Amino acid sequence: MVETNHWFQPAEFHARLARVQQALRAKGYDALLAFMPESVTWITGYFTRGYGTFQLAIVPASGDPTVICRDVEAYYLDSTCLFPDRVLWADSDAPVVVAADSIRARLGAAPKLAVELAAWPLSVARYEGLRAALPGAAWHDESRLVTEMRFIKSPAEVAYQRRAARAAEAGMQAAIDTAKAGNSEREMAAEICAAMI
Repeated sequence: MVETNHWFQPAEFHARLARVQQALRAKGYDALLAFMPESVTWITGYFTRGYGTFQLAIVPASGDPTVICRDVEAYYLDSTCLFPDRVLWADSDAPVVVAADSIRARLGAAPKLAVELAAWPLSVARYEGLRAALPGAAWHDESRLVTEMRFIKSPAEVAYQRRAARAAEAGMQAAIDTAKAGNSEREMAAEICAAMI
């Protein structure tokens, strides 16, 4: 069994999801296709260092989100993602086809979609592939929807930022204390890291 590692309590993620879904409903969208890693993590908790592969979250206007990613990410999904619905593609699959099939299965053939078109992982080829596979869908750029929500921090996020600031202050003080003639950069780096940790 994989141990879960959620940075926030489930209520935090549910509150974020509710904010996104309220905005989607207000604009008449059936779902958001979140391609920005920051958006996916902020909404679902899913975190990985493997952002180079094709992945996204389908965030419906109501109900739980679905994360679509490469099958080797299953461990990270199990350990970080709050929501259980996922679709995994293998290296022998066409990821865009898997994503299009998943969107169709969850939203029908003609959904009105908010899409993070400015997301760096969404290449032109991937976007065009999705549009071709879902000709009945309506596509609308909502690249800033989640980004702007993330600007306003919750109390739990502020608490993390304060902890990070204390770690940064400790590292800066260690740098000041060890910046002396004869000390190497490695010795300074060791002291900085030790203080921050």
